[in-house]
Amino acid sequence: MRKRTTKTSHNYNSKARVDWIERYSFVAEEDDSEDSPFTLRMPVIIQGDNTVWELASVYLQDSLITKSVVDSTLESMSNGLLDFLQFMEHTGLDVLHLPFNQNERVTYRYHASLRQRIRQGLLRPSTARGKMNRVLRFYDFCIKNQLFHKDSLRNFPYEEIRTRITVSTDFGRPFELEVETSDLAIRVSKRQVSADAIVDEGELHPLTDTEQEYVKRYLRDTASREFQLMCYIALFSGARIQTVCTLRVFNIIELKNKKPDPFDDAYSLKVGSNTVVDTKNGTQLTIKIPRWLVDELIAYSKSRAWKKRAEISYYGVSDQNYLFLTARGDSYYTSDKEVEDRRRAKSWKGFKKKQGLSVRVHITQMLKKLNENEIKVNPFTFHDLRATFGINTLKTMLASGFNNDQALIYLKERMGHRHITTTMRYLEHATHTSTIVNANTSFSESLNRLSNR
Repeated sequence: MRKRTTKTSHNYNSKARVDWIERYSFVAEEDDSEDSPFTLRMPVIIQGDNTVWELASVYLQDSLITKSVVDSTLESMSNGLLDFLQFMEHTGLDVLHLPFNQNERVTYRYHASLRQRIRQGLLRPSTARGKMNRVLRFYDFCIKNQLFHKDSLRNFPYEEIRTRITVSTDFGRPFELEVETSDLAIRVSKRQVSADAIVDEGELHPLTDTEQEYVKRYLRDTASREFQLMCYIALFSGARIQTVCTLRVFNIIELKNKKPDPFDDAYSLKVGSNTVVDTKNGTQLTIKIPRWLVDELIAYSKSRAWKKRAEISYYGVSDQNYLFLTARGDSYYTSDKEVEDRRRAKSWKGFKKKQGLSVRVHITQMLKKLNENEIKVNPFTFHDLRATFGINTLKTMLASGFNNDQALIYLKERMGHRHITTTMRYLEHATHTSTIVNANTSFSESLNRLSNR
């Protein structure tokens, strides 16, 4: 196991830690090892006396086996439970310290500790809520599976309460829903969002028209061909970073067997579940890539520059390889398909999972270069390019004569939004931004114009 130091927001007197089992596979006697639950990094919580916290290990393994949780979720779960364990070791309590006096129960005292850290500015309310929820779900699992001796569980770790909340349907219609929560739930107030931001998987800041011109000029004149094309895909299709970086060469080549949609002169590509291209949470959706960009991507895939990188990569010079590779032949973002391929081939030599860090470094370098003499472009992330695509598309449609409803329905499909309310935030944002592109320009020409990219 490999030890890892976890940053903390407290001063607990505890030596508890999280260790990791690399490339962990759970194999039952009757199972085929190739199809057994697998994770690149399995957390193991080690108590202060250097013994394994067995209850937590059973819980984490069950989450992997029965729920197929991803690596990042396992890490978040283990960090939440580690914080709870460190609190217990610091205070001299144990997981079954549940006396009659409710406020003295270990869960309530931990809740009070989290609240105190919020007041001290050591912990954000949303982070504290996540930690508390991790602990409560751990207790739920232990109680449901009778992992506590019935004589030891004198009282319950929390009280269930029912409340009503207002939620929206996929089409934005509000309705009330009765949900179960607990008396240990940590409330998080709605944060103020700046007028130039859109709430869509975080607070996004679409680039202004002027900022886009600076960025496009940099991409055209200074950036590497790989970084240029990755940004173009985000700017002109709205694809997320994991989707852009896990595209395979054959995904693009096969588009030429189809006809582009005459409405927007773009090819449709299915990504996500049951494909080799990753999406957020594996959601299956369709991205649309403009014809001119598909042509450029195909040309790049046939270039000597791509072949040079492919030759030293895991998949070699093959249409099955990633479209975008680093100078060292690595992917910019490791796909689920690569992990599965390596697992079946037992080929892990030199492997290190990538999650888009190199792309983010390129963004930082671009901003530094653009703003050397004066601030021309405000800080932004790769994900903001997706938001920029959304605003550009919406403005172009409205300028081309489409009404709000038509524009929203089209944009919802292009962005892969589950709820129309998310898409509506783009419309709200558009009303506060700069002038819409010339209404006389056709939709297709405006969206895919090449002259100034």
